[in-house]
Amino acid sequence: MPEPGLSLWQRLRKGRVRILWLVLGALLLVSALPIGLYHRQVLQLSQDKLGDNERVQQSDLTRSLAQEIQLFEFNQTQQLYSERQILTSLIRRNNSIASDKF
Repeated sequence: MPEPGLSLWQRLRKGRVRILWLVLGALLLVSALPIGLYHRQVLQLSQDKLGDNERVQQSDLTRSLAQEIQLFEFNQTQQLYSERQILTSLIRRNNSIASDKF
């Protein structure tokens, strides 16, 4: 229903404003949908990439820890072997000193 006291120009202008708002809203929806879909796809790819990187880093960390444990074990074995040689030589020396006294 037309409002009383409005000229034809004002009524057309008011109708155009409504149409402009509708067109603007439709354009915003049409442009926001692809952006939203792209955003979702990029997030999914980023999460996948992050998961892959995390798995690689965990593998590297595990490998590094295994090497460190092997090195520790090797050093301990070498140290025990060295101490065994020292003890063996001390025992032989004591035995030879004891046998010289008798």
